[in-house]
Amino acid sequence: MSFMMGVYATGAMAVLGTLGSLLFVMRLAERTQQENQHRRIGVPPEILKALGVEAGDTLVWEVGEDGTVRVRRAARAAKPSERP
Repeated sequence: MSFMMGVYATGAMAVLGTLGSLLFVMRLAERTQQENQHRRIGVPPEILKALGVEAGDTLVWEVGEDGTVRVRRAARAAKPSERP
């Protein structure tokens, strides 16, 4: 094998190694993003009304030691007219 063939082979291996690493990082980032996405659940309208929830409000879910779950309104979103 000539010197230049060795250079080309080494360059090709470097490119393939880089592409493999890039693919690995992209798949890892995609998996992490999927794990971190917020899950959406439907809350019955009666519950939202009882809590006084409006569009844009944040809900907090709390799990008690006995396994009971409580939900409360954590913050009220500023209305467009109230924003600075």
